[in-house]
Amino acid sequence: MNYKTKFILFVLLLHVTEVILSILVLRANRPWFIASEILILASLICSVYFWITFTRPLSLIHSGIESLKDKDFSMRLVNVGQPELDSLIDIYNQMIDKLRQERTLQQEQHFFLDKLILASPAGVIILDYDEKIRMINPTAETYTGCLQEEVKGIPLALIQSPLVHELSEILTGETRVIQLSGLKKFKVHKSYFTNRGFRNIFLVIEELTDEIYWAEHAAYEKVIRTISHEFNNSIGPINSILGSLKFYSGELTAGHRVDFENAIDVAIDRNLVLNTFVKRYAEVFKLPQPLKERCNVNDLMTRMEKIFYMELQAKNIQLKTNYTEMPLMVNLDVHQMELVVTNIVKNAIEAIEDDGVIEFETRSAPPRLIIKNNGTPIPTQVKKQVFSPFFSTKKTGQGIGLTLVREILNNHSFTFSLETNDDGITEFWVEF
Repeated sequence: MNYKTKFILFVLLLHVTEVILSILVLRANRPWFIASEILILASLICSVYFWITFTRPLSLIHSGIESLKDKDFSMRLVNVGQPELDSLIDIYNQMIDKLRQERTLQQEQHFFLDKLILASPAGVIILDYDEKIRMINPTAETYTGCLQEEVKGIPLALIQSPLVHELSEILTGETRVIQLSGLKKFKVHKSYFTNRGFRNIFLVIEELTDEIYWAEHAAYEKVIRTISHEFNNSIGPINSILGSLKFYSGELTAGHRVDFENAIDVAIDRNLVLNTFVKRYAEVFKLPQPLKERCNVNDLMTRMEKIFYMELQAKNIQLKTNYTEMPLMVNLDVHQMELVVTNIVKNAIEAIEDDGVIEFETRSAPPRLIIKNNGTPIPTQVKKQVFSPFFSTKKTGQGIGLTLVREILNNHSFTFSLETNDDGITEFWVEF
């Protein structure tokens, strides 16, 4: 029972009692009856006055409470002329002003944070308390290949994306560098914040590919340049000395002369081989900038078919082609792209050895060249290093081929990858 009901019952009980008493007075003394009626009337007037006096501020306060329930902080109460209630109304108005300022500030900060996340050059993924994707910004969409409307509300572990699969294995509070397809590298930090009493996970993804690539490129170039310089400075005098020694072979006996000259020739030949070896490494990091021209990739691959025809026939390797119906026109350096295809196809042939399939494929949306083979898969522990300079799994490999591929495609600003799919097919693709 609220106060209004209690007040009405009290007034009714009081005035009913007064009416009964006045009726009893009527029989004994009429003047007192008239006086009692006047008193009852005055009491009713006072009750109505007090009712209005009390209920008006209470209705205002009730309206204020309703506005708080509705989270409407724009409503202020007006003073009613009663000191006690006016002080309460002043405190309420101060509280409403403070809440309105806080909400406005939070809305502005929230709006700014949303804009900042959307415009951030770093990828940001926010998970809810069930660790399902709540938000993914455009940069993270680019890194993962997933659109927000497609993955919102889905746990990370259920999303089919190489990067997202790696993200799902990171612990909260951990920072990890992730490498994909032997080239792409990302720095990922996983942490959490509290929202409405619940813990929400977020991941910040920063691509390090370019920074690491250029740092490696500069370091390797400096090392190769230093080795090449010192080697050339030594090889020239050594060969000159060996040539001079060979001049004195005539002073030896016939039995020793042939062995001596052969030893000198072998030493000179080995020096020349070493010189060629060092030059090959130096040339990888001194590639000229691509001279781009309009090229039909389908025609380029048709020429490569003819180049490898005899070698594929000799190893009983079947070549399949699947080119776009319309010409796939791309701006590129034809000669450098032929080097890329040559190295990839040679690796495919070595992976197959005998009796296998290599497939050339082109696509127009997006423009891509794909080379597949069903040879020996790339081991898991190797796939992240395939494009690393000087790395090779072959006994006699020098780690130059795929490094050359990397340098050429990076100079063209083409995206590329080399890895073995779940079906055991090794696939190289370059997106123009």
